[in-house]
Amino acid sequence: MKIRKNATAFFANMLPFGIKAYNRLFNQQVGIFFSNKNELLFIIEKVEMSVSVLKSSQVNLGKEGFDLNLKASQSVESVETSSLPPAHGSRLGLVIPGLLLILTIAVLDQTIVSTVVPTIVSKLGGAGYYAWVFSVYMIAIVVATPIAGRLSDIYGRKPLLAIGVGAFLLGSGLCGAASSMEMMIVFRGIQGLGAGMIIPIVFVTIIDLFPEEKRGKMNGLFGAVLGLASVFGPLAGAYFVDHWNWRWAFYMNMPIGIIAVLCFLLGFKEKERGSRPRGRLNLLNALLFTLAIITLMLGLEFWSREQALNSFRVIAFLVSAIVLCSVFILAERRSKQPLIPMDMFRNPVFSITMVLSVIVGVVMMACSTYIPLFIQGVTLESATNAGQTLTPMMLTLIIGSILSGLMVNKVTYRTMLGLGALIIGISMIMLYRLGTQSTHGAVILCMCVVGFGLGIMAAVLNLSSVHRLAPERHGMANSLVPFFRNMGSAIGIAIFGLIQTNLLQEKMAKFASPELQKSGAAVLLEVKQRAALPVQIVNQLTSALAGSIRVVFVGSLCLVVIGLLLIPFMGRSRVNLTGRSEEQAAETLSR
Repeated sequence: MKIRKNATAFFANMLPFGIKAYNRLFNQQVGIFFSNKNELLFIIEKVEMSVSVLKSSQVNLGKEGFDLNLKASQSVESVETSSLPPAHGSRLGLVIPGLLLILTIAVLDQTIVSTVVPTIVSKLGGAGYYAWVFSVYMIAIVVATPIAGRLSDIYGRKPLLAIGVGAFLLGSGLCGAASSMEMMIVFRGIQGLGAGMIIPIVFVTIIDLFPEEKRGKMNGLFGAVLGLASVFGPLAGAYFVDHWNWRWAFYMNMPIGIIAVLCFLLGFKEKERGSRPRGRLNLLNALLFTLAIITLMLGLEFWSREQALNSFRVIAFLVSAIVLCSVFILAERRSKQPLIPMDMFRNPVFSITMVLSVIVGVVMMACSTYIPLFIQGVTLESATNAGQTLTPMMLTLIIGSILSGLMVNKVTYRTMLGLGALIIGISMIMLYRLGTQSTHGAVILCMCVVGFGLGIMAAVLNLSSVHRLAPERHGMANSLVPFFRNMGSAIGIAIFGLIQTNLLQEKMAKFASPELQKSGAAVLLEVKQRAALPVQIVNQLTSALAGSIRVVFVGSLCLVVIGLLLIPFMGRSRVNLTGRSEEQAAETLSR
């Protein structure tokens, strides 16, 4: 009874706090960048109404209202078009809060375990499995995402999202009841499969619900929720560990998820199956894809841990992945019902969107992995300060996502993506210039800049991924954005990790003893070990570590430059405003 009262009090207090934080953030930070501030505040007001009341069966989402019976403005081409009408009869007052809550718990569980797993290990034992709690979850997400996107195109968003939430809640309950680390790893895999189905289907459902001129705002809003959940994840995990029980970090998903999915199921009305091209899932190709991705992710995982390419298991997994990927691509080309239609990549907007998704994944990995290492190992601050350094990045990512969603209707995709990539490139130069004398404030400033650029790009990539694609391909196309982003993170951490570690070893070989070289950067992360070293050695170590980390930002900058060179080839593609042809929109832009 006490736990139940505490849970009720916790969520009752957190919801108003979150809404007030949103209002304060938007009023003081976002509003100054736009003259049309009332439009932004209008969206916030409607979200507050939906979350707190859930009464209305219809919610106006634009300044002039939104007609659920709006029809597609035009047919761009007879084969493929992205002018999709909204889902008729859906009650947005139920659907939007349901989708927001579903997305929140899925994203929250990616970060909440960062502060919970040490306690889990201390209670269940099995310290050797520590990293696998994170790795299995990510592998499951990467595998499930494209398959879920394809299945949602065939069978609809509603059943697939319900299955995804069900798998996620099942995994959450089992994780909370786990009695060993082996069980925890298996159950985290189930959770990851559910999350891999949830995230892409939530965003493609937004595409189904709204015409193009409304999608930017909603993508910005949902992108902001995604960023906010990432910020509050570690804080929520610490709260459960300190005041309740670590198991509630998983159990809390169940009541929230049940309420959220009920709101969605009751409010969302899918298109009639009779109008949907049925198709089917090619099971053989899906199996080949699953095996290829699992072997690739395992190869990258062992590579990042061992920091060497001469390991037999690393080579075995990577070679197997290359073979399986080749077989999968050949099978896809011959299949009448491919899992990932390769002809989509002939569309320059789509293919460049996927390349940019990889680059975004690499940049996010570089910042989230190496900035905390820089804070602890170079500026010699605490692990707590290192972890909190990521918060400014996520907060400015929220701002960038909101602003991008509002601006994307007014300019081309290449303008917004180019702006985001340019800001990220500037931030990489700023990060490269950091050194042993850099202050904590300088690092925070860099993180704010990179987060803002990432937010601008992330919101637009979800829209450009479905540009001029037929509606029956929206699920697959949209699911490939998080897929390639996650693959970029996995590949980036393996390659950059190897380069950074080897460079650090080369620098340390000039002044450090063999024992110290073996410890590497770890000696700087332990206060007692660091205090036992001479000041001169500590200074040399911090300088060597700073120099090795700079290579990561140089590599990221090179990728961003490649992205900037590719973005112009997207042409003048942009959101197709309702009631206007693409030619008319282009004329408006040229004035």
